[in-house]
Amino acid sequence: MNKVELLKKIAQLESINDHLQTEINYVDQLMRMAGFQGGIETVKLAAMEIVKQAQSEG
Repeated sequence: MNKVELLKKIAQLESINDHLQTEINYVDQLMRMAGFQGGIETVKLAAMEIVKQAQSEG
């Protein structure tokens, strides 16, 4: 890849990163509004606990 191609790729990746960060912030905000006080982190902990319980039962 030459310098121009690399700069285009960097710009593309920065755009994707911005979009993903916006989506993560939106989901975090929704989870807080839905009652998960810690947002995504709390959802992840709850999901891990559900998986752990399912594995111990199965």
